[in-house]
Amino acid sequence: MKFSPIFIIIFITTFLFDKNQACEQSCRDGISLAFCNSYTQEWNPLFDTLGNNLTNNIYNGLDVNVVNQVKNLVDTAILNQVNKSRTEFSNNCKDIVEDSIFSKDPKFKGQCQKPLKVIQPKPGVNWTLSDCEQQDYICGNPPSICHFMNEHVKPRNVESLKESLNDHVSDNGNFTSSFIKITNKVITKSDSFEKNQTKDFMEIVTKNIKFELNQFATTFNNSFCISDSNSTTSCDKYDSGIKSLLLSFP
Repeated sequence: MKFSPIFIIIFITTFLFDKNQACEQSCRDGISLAFCNSYTQEWNPLFDTLGNNLTNNIYNGLDVNVVNQVKNLVDTAILNQVNKSRTEFSNNCKDIVEDSIFSKDPKFKGQCQKPLKVIQPKPGVNWTLSDCEQQDYICGNPPSICHFMNEHVKPRNVESLKESLNDHVSDNGNFTSSFIKITNKVITKSDSFEKNQTKDFMEIVTKNIKFELNQFATTFNNSFCISDSNSTTSCDKYDSGIKSLLLSFP
């Protein structure tokens, strides 16, 4: 059987490029982590400030003599919990960003040969910034994600992470409950107060913890990757490194 040149071109395009044009799981993991490794540098100082604010302000409204009996124990527990919360949020970042890029509309999924704008490099050779510029429609390869970083990818990532943080520190969020539980545990184990004193202490501290976490959410929303008057963000400084890494995936 003799095949026409047109058929051969279609065959090569379909079977040579088709399987390699989508971002596989290792690619998705790597791209998501590229963003998250940058984002953690932005929120680490915010969590540090949260720790300072909690240890300075959760005793507001309490008698100093009462506070002094347990302050060192509570402060240590609170700061440890801040670090645990920071670690949990940072560890969850990859899944949040991956969902933002690949599951939210428009999804960066699907093959990238209709029309074919870029040819996948040989194994061990990276995509280029020129590929990033040329892949001007949404599909599943790294150049497409690179091309739409400012228009879709970064804004969605930031929005998703802010939503997650706000859920964690809401009055019923798991970060909030963790701070309250650890404080109550430390107070109870210290045997510093009678049962009624512990109850009164925890009522005030709980209110103050919720207030500080609410303030933390506001600060996070107003400062994490925030846009300025030039339509750039505080996270744009990471773009070059992120692009280099994501273009290294097949």
